[in-house]
Amino acid sequence: MQTAGIFKQHLDVETNSNPFVALKRGYLKCYKMIELTIVGFGKLITGSVSPDRLGGPIMIYQLAGRSWQEGRIAYLHMLVLISITLGVLNLLPVPVLDGGHIVFYTIEWIIGRPVSGKIRMAAQNVGVFLLLGLMLFAFFIDLGRVAWSELTVVQWVKGLF
Repeated sequence: MQTAGIFKQHLDVETNSNPFVALKRGYLKCYKMIELTIVGFGKLITGSVSPDRLGGPIMIYQLAGRSWQEGRIAYLHMLVLISITLGVLNLLPVPVLDGGHIVFYTIEWIIGRPVSGKIRMAAQNVGVFLLLGLMLFAFFIDLGRVAWSELTVVQWVKGLF
């Protein structure tokens, strides 16, 4: 088994020539990542985990760079983790996300008619506000976490002047 540095506790690579065993292991790892995402998000909401654990685009950039240096398996694992996390978050019952659409379809199915456009628009506006707020919050946590001199982009911009 190989282990990547930043994913030591999560990334064990096994080779197996049986595709059915590989599919089963892949499914189980994916299920575990989904479970960890849901549990982690629940802990963020309840306050048992600090919001400093959130990561925005800067953290994704840093993790991508580190995982790339560790090899293609670590990099692919990081991409899968981000994809699964975004997929789970997309199912939250926030009106602008797919989970919000599922909620509206369920309500329409229960009441037997479409939800009024006014209510739908108000919910969409609240959803956009919540989503933008979360994105800005994660971005500002990123800014607080990183030292400006570490950012390659900042160094590149400084080099322009």
